[in-house]
Amino acid sequence: MLTVYGYIRSMSHMDIPDVLKGICLLFYTIVSDKWNPQTCHRAIKINDGGDIIEAETENYDWCNAFGTLIVKKGDIESWIIKRLSSSTAVFVGIVLANRASKDMLGQFCCPFTNQAGIGYYGADGTKNIGIKGKGSTNFASKWDQEETIKMTLDLRHDKYGKLSMMKGGEDLGILYDKIDVEQEYCLAISFFEGAKIQLCSE
Repeated sequence: MLTVYGYIRSMSHMDIPDVLKGICLLFYTIVSDKWNPQTCHRAIKINDGGDIIEAETENYDWCNAFGTLIVKKGDIESWIIKRLSSSTAVFVGIVLANRASKDMLGQFCCPFTNQAGIGYYGADGTKNIGIKGKGSTNFASKWDQEETIKMTLDLRHDKYGKLSMMKGGEDLGILYDKIDVEQEYCLAISFFEGAKIQLCSE
């Protein structure tokens, strides 16, 4: 990377070759987030690359998994998630970073446990706000197997941030636009035994 940087500085008066532009772009195709083994449910198995999760043993409770990347005020971050299994019982979204724990009970976006998470439910396409009194409302179609979801958290605002989603290339719009920018957040997933989820690059 230092070689590339030095070359660009020395050749700043000239056009940069396309092949060098391609090399630089490779640095932006690396997955920036990984599943966090310190906070994922005990029944979850993470592959060696840190990008795929699944339940290691039979488990009939909700398993929660969280990313390692912390998003804070002034940040914008996107994740691309693919559902590799046939199971549709998967919530995907964000949660307060200080709530991420392998001991979390229920879904990260359940309003009854008040976890303050925000999630999309793949089985029926609803959005779910984990704040008492909010609950579940219609949002989009269900999440198909092998289909990718791109989720973007934008905290570059003075008061409220927003969480937006795309599914299979379709823009689903804003999932939630009252996100407190003074808090810190991380990626969150809830699923039953049988689901297999992958974090992808662009």
